[in-house]
Amino acid sequence: PFTLSCAVNTANCLLDDGQLSTAEGLLRETLARLKKTLRDQHPETLICEGNLAVALHTQGRADDAVLLQRQVIAAMERGLGEEHPSIGALRVWRLHNRDLEVQPT
Repeated sequence: PFTLSCAVNTANCLLDDGQLSTAEGLLRETLARLKKTLRDQHPETLICEGNLAVALHTQGRADDAVLLQRQVIAAMERGLGEEHPSIGALRVWRLHNRDLEVQPT
């Protein structure tokens, strides 16, 4: 798990450096390994998925990002409770990016 956490951190550095597709690929690869090692609902797995949502958003893929982020928040609420700090961080992200969501007509 520590190696996988390092991979997530590396992907975040790649995002910051503008290497968006490389970061997304590393996050997807790491996510698959986390799901296999720790399972789908483990907090580390969900945090990685949240980071993937940020990567998608950064690439301009708002629809994919918002959908994934909603799934992550719902899974975290079920597994960790609504007051967990990671859920708060994801809610803040969603609040900042709510203008990217499809609005009802």
